[in-house]
Amino acid sequence: VWNAFVDLKKLLNEHNCIVSCKEPPIIEHSSYCTDNTACFIDWQQLWWNSMAHFLLDGHNPQKFYEAIERVNPECWKIMLQTVKKGAAFHLASNLIEETAQQLSAALITEPGPMLTHAELDTLGLPSHEETL
Repeated sequence: VWNAFVDLKKLLNEHNCIVSCKEPPIIEHSSYCTDNTACFIDWQQLWWNSMAHFLLDGHNPQKFYEAIERVNPECWKIMLQTVKKGAAFHLASNLIEETAQQLSAALITEPGPMLTHAELDTLGLPSHEETL
């Protein structure tokens, strides 16, 4: 159980590092966006200075208000919708569920049928009365 927990924790940490280092793509820009390239660059910087630090450090020491102001609000809404869908984070839940199922299958077994007195006698084990 401990090894499974450690392996799962390692996989989750690796996953957080991957998600932190690569921002979700901008699927589409708002029709109000005037500079898609600048918006994309700002999104990368915003992701790294906010979410990436949050995921890797466990807190958000970066101030990202300037980047938020530079990103077109309509693009920001679309990007936030992408992040809120949590597609990248479904893997973590799947890993936890799969590990739990594997542990359950490996550790929880149904007991076999009880041996009869005749079967016990053929094993040559001392009887309960003989051991007393």
